[in-house]
Amino acid sequence: MRFVLLSSLSLLVAFGALGCAFNRNVDVRLHDNLPSIPEDQEIELWAGEQLRDKIEIAIVSSTRQADRSRATREAQMEELRVAARALGANGLENLYVHTAEAQGMVADPRVPFTAWKQGEFELDFIRATAVRYLDTAPLPPES
Repeated sequence: MRFVLLSSLSLLVAFGALGCAFNRNVDVRLHDNLPSIPEDQEIELWAGEQLRDKIEIAIVSSTRQADRSRATREAQMEELRVAARALGANGLENLYVHTAEAQGMVADPRVPFTAWKQGEFELDFIRATAVRYLDTAPLPPES
């Protein structure tokens, strides 16, 4: 009985650790010990790399979502901004939408009641490099 209880507990801990690994925001930490950025400060978003003096802090990712709507993309971008502020970054560079293929249980549309079947689906997430710009020059006005 004791062995079964310990085995079950160790499985729960292992699956809990796996679940946390899939929901993490920081993929690779490149630099530590920078103070966080205040919430009222704007985080710069760039599709490419900027030729400015900077410290690369981490590679961050949003949560994976099957929905590809504009509202979902904006929520994912806000997740990246929150992660960047917490790491002490004032910019995000090399923003890129990635697609992860997943296998698992999906709803079966062929039956009139709730049923599940094994299936494949795609989840999109956004990845970027969180950076701390050393120059605090304002952004050029939009034209």
